[in-house]
Amino acid sequence: MLVLPLLRVRDTFQGLLIAFLLWTVTVMPTAVLLYRPDLYEGRDRLRDLIALGPNLIWFDSMMLRLGVLSLGVALVAAWGALVLGARVFERTELR
Repeated sequence: MLVLPLLRVRDTFQGLLIAFLLWTVTVMPTAVLLYRPDLYEGRDRLRDLIALGPNLIWFDSMMLRLGVLSLGVALVAAWGALVLGARVFERTELR
């Protein structure tokens, strides 16, 4: 998710701001769950989907399948990011 916006940024500080913004957007629903769990009352499935990442310890029966699936997705995403980055850098003129 970070690869596409960060490939076009030339300034380091702007890249840091983009990375922080994207990180905050993904962490905010879990932080809301920590401090205001009453917001998810009656929406158990939504709560489980949002808080799955930080709470994987409670899903021990799914960990093996989820780990293998995550590894496969990460490998495909890394390969795609490598190809995309190589294409962008091929077209970029160096000074």
